[in-house]
Amino acid sequence: MYLRTLTKFGLATLVLAAASLPARAAFVSVNKIDGVNFSYTAVDTNGVLTVTFDATSLVTKINNALVTPPLPATFAQLTLTTKPTFDDIPGLSLHFFPPLNSTQFGIPTLANTSVVFDYSIAGGQVFANGLTLTGTAQLDPSGATTFTSGGNTYDFSAFTNPGFFTLSLGTQDTNPTLIYDVLKSGNGTFSGTGQFDAQVSVVPEPSSVLLLGIGGIVTVLSRRFRKA
Repeated sequence: MYLRTLTKFGLATLVLAAASLPARAAFVSVNKIDGVNFSYTAVDTNGVLTVTFDATSLVTKINNALVTPPLPATFAQLTLTTKPTFDDIPGLSLHFFPPLNSTQFGIPTLANTSVVFDYSIAGGQVFANGLTLTGTAQLDPSGATTFTSGGNTYDFSAFTNPGFFTLSLGTQDTNPTLIYDVLKSGNGTFSGTGQFDAQVSVVPEPSSVLLLGIGGIVTVLSRRFRKA
C-alpha cells in the first residue's frame, strides 16, 4: 500500500513539474542542420579552388525532420588551397589539408539580421567524383540566433558553441572530367549539386535534468521497497 502511494506521489510530482515548464509550441531548438541543398560551380587555378554557390539554397531538414516550407539559405563564396594533395588510391581517391580558413553560410542571407554561421575548413577528401570538406561551424556573434518561417521559430543558439560540419560536393557534368583529376592537377572546372550538414552537442536544460532526477529517485525507492 505504501509503495503504491509513493509511486503515485512520484508520478504526480513528475506531471506537476512537466506542467510548470514553459510552453514551446512552434519553437524549435536546433542542434542539427542535416539537409542544406545547393548548386555550385568550382574553378581550380594552380591549386586554388574557388567554389561559387547559386543564389537559391534551401534548408530541407532540421533535427532529422523535414522542414516545411524549406528555409532559404545563402553561402558566401569559398576559396581554399588544395595543394599539396596526397593519394589514398592513385587515380581514384586523395585527401588534402588546406590552410585553416573560414567562410560563411546564412539563413536566409549573410546580413547581420540573419542567422549567420562561420565555418572553418580543416580537411578535404576526394573520391573520384565527389569532394567532402569537414571542420567546425559556429554562430557569428554579430548575427541573429532565431529565424521564423511557416509559423515556426527556429532557435540556433546552441551553435554559440562550436559544432562540426560536412560540406559535400558532387558533379553532374556531361563531360567525363573527375573532381579527382581536377584537384590532382590543380587546374580545371566542375559543377553540380551538394549538401551542407552541421551538428552541435547539446547540454540538457536544468528543468529536464530535474525531471530525470525525480524519476530516478522514484525508481530507486520503488526497487528498495520491493526488496523489503
